[in-house]
Amino acid sequence: MLLLDTDVLVLDDFSAMGDLQGCVAAAVAHRARVPHNYWQEIYPLLELSLPTDQVIVLCQKINAPRALTIATADAKYLTLPYYNGGMVFMPWDCPLPSLWVEYVGRIAKFFKSRPNAINSVLKSDMAGLAAAIERLKQQGARFKTIPDPLHGHWLHLQGGLLSLPQIKLFHNTGSFKLPGKETTATATWQWRGIGPVWLYHDLKRTLTRRVHDQCLLLRKRHCHLLNVMKASLTLAYRQQKLYNKYIASVLL
Repeated sequence: MLLLDTDVLVLDDFSAMGDLQGCVAAAVAHRARVPHNYWQEIYPLLELSLPTDQVIVLCQKINAPRALTIATADAKYLTLPYYNGGMVFMPWDCPLPSLWVEYVGRIAKFFKSRPNAINSVLKSDMAGLAAAIERLKQQGARFKTIPDPLHGHWLHLQGGLLSLPQIKLFHNTGSFKLPGKETTATATWQWRGIGPVWLYHDLKRTLTRRVHDQCLLLRKRHCHLLNVMKASLTLAYRQQKLYNKYIASVLL
């Protein structure tokens, strides 16, 4: 069973996902948003021992230091396992979904009364996902990390880790969020995916928003950045076609 967010684009044959058969699999998160001291409370809360393994999130892979969170800085570029909740693979009879829901609720309830508790434990489901996967691993379940081509992201393109033809499934995070500073008219156009305004906003978002703008400083040659811009427009066009075909008619 493969669970996908609505902002995942299918770009090519992803039958390689079959290599994960019989395992629980997830992709390492783009950023580590849960500091180590939080994990030291989360795992005892759920009656689990701390994981013995660590991971490197995508921001670290491309060496984007200004994009790193306090969590990753504290861990010196390594963090306890933390996975993206937008793509999870598991056997049909796997208890992960129920564990995931339970742990998200318990973690949020535990930190709810904590002053200045971070949203990554109050509103996000990813800490609960990591804990649920760890529970299954400690019970003997097999786990594999989803390979990058099956969970492509803008950061892969910006950092030069993957080219667009290599990506089978593309997680276009942020694509369904309304712009924060644009006018209402622009926001409506972007939301409905209509015309050049939507395409321009998508490209602008790719090259300038928070993490991505730091990637432009990664000693990449101009030809590399032009390729990223081309990939951005290609993906924006494909997403617009899919939106117009399957979603726009339902909303009208």
